[in-house]
Amino acid sequence: EASYFVPHTMGEVQVGDRVRVMFANRKYLAVVSSVGVKPEVDAGRVMSIITVERELRRIRKEEILLWRNIAEYYLCSIGEVYKTAYPTEKISSEENHLSALRKVENSRLKIQEQIQLRINKLEERLQKKISISESSKDGSKTKTKALADIAKIQSDLEAARKALTHVSQKEESQCIQSETSAIGSTLSLSAAQNSAYEQIKNGFSVGKPVLLHGVTGSGKTEIYIKAAKNTLKQGRNILYLVPEIALSRQLEERLNEHFGSTLMTYHSGKSSTTKRAIAEKIASTDDNYIVLGTRSSLFLPHHDLGLIVVDEEHDNSYKQDSPAPNYNGRDTALMLSVIHSNDSQRCNVLLGSATPSLEE
Repeated sequence: EASYFVPHTMGEVQVGDRVRVMFANRKYLAVVSSVGVKPEVDAGRVMSIITVERELRRIRKEEILLWRNIAEYYLCSIGEVYKTAYPTEKISSEENHLSALRKVENSRLKIQEQIQLRINKLEERLQKKISISESSKDGSKTKTKALADIAKIQSDLEAARKALTHVSQKEESQCIQSETSAIGSTLSLSAAQNSAYEQIKNGFSVGKPVLLHGVTGSGKTEIYIKAAKNTLKQGRNILYLVPEIALSRQLEERLNEHFGSTLMTYHSGKSSTTKRAIAEKIASTDDNYIVLGTRSSLFLPHHDLGLIVVDEEHDNSYKQDSPAPNYNGRDTALMLSVIHSNDSQRCNVLLGSATPSLEE
């Protein structure tokens, strides 16, 4: 972390704002992690931030808290965690998107300006024709032509004003949709599954993470789906973790039958544009969602998480060995659940495995 000052001309800066700074003679896109701090170096050596990128999404306080917890637990810098949460590809995608938005906005403003110039010219012509009409004798060719011109100009003027209104109100909109939008396929649990689910609820009621131990093919996925559906009914969101992309592809179609457009899939196999759009959708709407993803989905801008499922919790693919931070996605999921829990509601954690890990 490094300290910078904010020029008065840039206005107020808040925690989570995206700023551009100079560090080690290079420009970087950074995140404001705290404000009002006393720098550890001489005030004269504190540099100014270059710009505040207010068009970029503000980072949630929950995200920054997760980064700090990971840095403290795994003995690394918060900057290393930031690189994992916001790798170069992700930042480049955001910057390219911002650049494209600015080009669209500049083009829109130019079109507005051109239409407004046409409106101004039409209004001038209209006034001249009205003057000619008023000064001409009734029935004369001059007056007849002026009246015809007035009707034509008024029609053109109305069309130009509608065009200006349309351009002014036009906004960019993006949404991530599943191929299926229907939600609510029926789900029937066996007696054994129902018994396991009741025990899971008992564990959740006392605020404990729960381990679902079951051999492959015993129906753990149906129990995960049941827990996720009940969480959505409560207005809370779900993060469903799998260790590998291949498993997410197998599950996606199955989960889509139950959750439709509420489901979003996030992993390294997705394009940077898709991943950025998913992050923006989660951050900008209050709609409920379920994210199916690998460990990188822990760093999405989650809000109101009510359930985190960690399938195959023993799998070594949840561990990142390099670069730093060398974190375990399963343990980080537990950290995330604490961040999204408070006195009034908890974020439950459901671990699943046929061969549970012996690690605490």
